[in-house]
Amino acid sequence: MSSPPFCQASSPLGGGGEAEQQLIAFAWLHVKPLADVLKALRNRTAIDEALAFGFEIPIEATSEMVAEIHRISNKAKANAVEVVDRPSHGKSDAPKNSVGQT
Repeated sequence: MSSPPFCQASSPLGGGGEAEQQLIAFAWLHVKPLADVLKALRNRTAIDEALAFGFEIPIEATSEMVAEIHRISNKAKANAVEVVDRPSHGKSDAPKNSVGQT
């Protein structure tokens, strides 16, 4: 899976790898006010703003950021619901939608 366009610049955390770029983009998206993020995306300045934000992140904070991403990911996985199609039997045994429905 390719990273979003605003992740595709060199990383201030060093290396410029996709993981670092995604980490910075994730943090920027979640730390900045929504109105500022939307404005930057509309104005096509998100790359520059995320990069500038990345240079403000202390290297020591990256392990906390990764831990938070893992926490959120695990929570999302735990709350995921798998929806499967009901086998078609020709006759529905589902309850009616409202009282008085036949």
